[in-house]
Amino acid sequence: MTQPQLRRLARVVNGGTPTSDASNWDGEVPWATPIDLGLSNGGTLTDTLRSLTQEGLTSGSALVPANSVLLSSRAPVGYVSVNDVPMAFNQGCKGLIPTSDLDNRYLMYVLLASKSALQAVATGTTFLEISSMNLGALRIPKPPLTEQVAVADFLDRETAQIDEMIQAQLELIAVLRSRRTAEVVAAVRLQQDTDNLPAGWELLPFKYAIASRFTGEWGGEPGSDDVDVSCVRVADFDRAHRRAGTAVPTTRSVSADKARAKALRPGDLLVERSGGTAKNPVGTVVLYNGPEGAISSNFIECVRLRDEHDPAFWCYLQEAAYSTGFTQVFVRQTSGIQNLDAQEFYREYFAAPGLAEQRRIAAALDQQTAQLAEMIDAANDVVSLLRERREALISAAVTGRIDPGTGIETVEETP
Repeated sequence: MTQPQLRRLARVVNGGTPTSDASNWDGEVPWATPIDLGLSNGGTLTDTLRSLTQEGLTSGSALVPANSVLLSSRAPVGYVSVNDVPMAFNQGCKGLIPTSDLDNRYLMYVLLASKSALQAVATGTTFLEISSMNLGALRIPKPPLTEQVAVADFLDRETAQIDEMIQAQLELIAVLRSRRTAEVVAAVRLQQDTDNLPAGWELLPFKYAIASRFTGEWGGEPGSDDVDVSCVRVADFDRAHRRAGTAVPTTRSVSADKARAKALRPGDLLVERSGGTAKNPVGTVVLYNGPEGAISSNFIECVRLRDEHDPAFWCYLQEAAYSTGFTQVFVRQTSGIQNLDAQEFYREYFAAPGLAEQRRIAAALDQQTAQLAEMIDAANDVVSLLRERREALISAAVTGRIDPGTGIETVEETP
């Protein structure tokens, strides 16, 4: 099988972004970005999150015809989709217009299988990007057109079946997470009034349960100050289990005074005060279960409770508030970053029982959520295996190791 350079088989087109002038936007021309390609990776792309007017297209972007192939060339490198309508795209993508003897679906699958090779030739300091020259120099397997179509048809069928199985597991995970939320909300009695409050429970502001709180410290590069310490970031939050501290890969350097003042203890609550995304707004609260002496980043606030309150119970209580959307009323968006309105957040009322009952509820929830976590982890493992199988199947098919007619893979014998 020949392996010509991609530039011999497809024309590479660079994208662009017009100015922010209103006359350039919200028109009839779909405009793809790496985000759109990520959402449609390995499939077809029709609708995009943003669109251009004809004026915007002419002044600052480029258009490829329907049934071309779009590749994300940065942030990240390697998302691939076939556009089934004429489409513009930004500078984070490359458009590939195949010649008449290259099937567009086959090209998409080849590029999916070539993700590692594409990333290996990407360059850059701020972010990795693959140039048109390096993309065009990529060598790809090119069987006859009829065989390309057969491979693409085979992969369309097989990957569709795998995708259905993945979707079934993702739906199961969503159901299990909803069940966790329901069980936590019911157990901690998430309510902001005294109606039907059980005996021994009281309504109190969150701040009344707190002994002290302080924001974290980002510090400097390792070796630049008195003490090098592990630093917990929001990225280290285990959101599924509402914990942090067992895996902290970041080391920062701070003064000895800061290391003492900002040191975390097991049982501290860590509140995400800044950052956030549309999918995960700020306000997540996790329980720190790492060693003493680590610190948290400046986007996190450490909350240390009074002795008469149980941190695990309050972590579940805040999980219930976050999962039901209650915490989002305290989110403020400024300068492109989300911040938690701390004054209002800590002032909000919650129902809580005495310490013994808090501990009993937390222990019961530990057991219930552990069982759900095992099922969620098992489903995630299945998803990972299916995705690995999908990638391996594509790679084997485009390199000729699988007969698309029979689905039988040729296994090379080792001497």
